[in-house]
Amino acid sequence: MSIKMRFMLSYIAVILLTGVFLISAFVLGVCTITGASPGQLYKSATLQRPLSTGEENAFLELKILAKNYTRQTITISELRKIGK
Repeated sequence: MSIKMRFMLSYIAVILLTGVFLISAFVLGVCTITGASPGQLYKSATLQRPLSTGEENAFLELKILAKNYTRQTITISELRKIGK
């Protein structure tokens, strides 16, 4: 193995280890500040909450509009034309 290859491998290893240490320090800091385990933080971040009253009303209004005015709604092909 040449000296260039050894330097390259050592450089990559240092960068990877630094990244791992920074990520672990961040996770430990967040867990220390919040007092929760990573599992608890994941569960609270991914918990599905019910819609608020305003959100539910907006959804129902859009649903009714889409049902009553189906000819005025945009089709998938029209969306693709707009996207281009």
